[in-house]
Amino acid sequence: MRWEDNPSQFIQDIAKAYCERRPLYRPDVTYFKVGLKWLVFTLAVLGITKGVQMVLGMESVRDYLLGIWPQSATTRQALTHVWVLLAVLLLAWLMALRWFLIDCIQLYQHYASDEVRGRCILMPRCSEFAILALRKYGLVIGLYLTYVRIFKRCKGNIYRIEYPSLKH
Repeated sequence: MRWEDNPSQFIQDIAKAYCERRPLYRPDVTYFKVGLKWLVFTLAVLGITKGVQMVLGMESVRDYLLGIWPQSATTRQALTHVWVLLAVLLLAWLMALRWFLIDCIQLYQHYASDEVRGRCILMPRCSEFAILALRKYGLVIGLYLTYVRIFKRCKGNIYRIEYPSLKH
């Protein structure tokens, strides 16, 4: 739900009362949990890479980049194999980057002081908004919505209740 830029005083009072009384969410996350998750993800991506290389009959990614193809493969087949491998790796790392950003935001939520986090006059808070946007819309659109929220909408003294939406 999104309020207009200049809400009535009644709506402003309701949003202010709601925003001032909400508790701070502290996720149960630690540096160890985040590091362990990233270790497991890195091992999984390496396993996916090795599996794709075995299916395509290549020794390593270096072989793709140097143009060393199996004797039975034509140049066109080899280039197709290169693009398949690179697409799989790119998608895996884009998903990982989204998860990494969410983990970093949750670390901020866990360790930031109440003073810093309590200044936000918007609902949900900007960190919660960023997590919602990244989960709902993915990396690119989620980062854009978060940017707009933090640098364009999060100004002044107007209390707002605003969830991630593509309708602005």
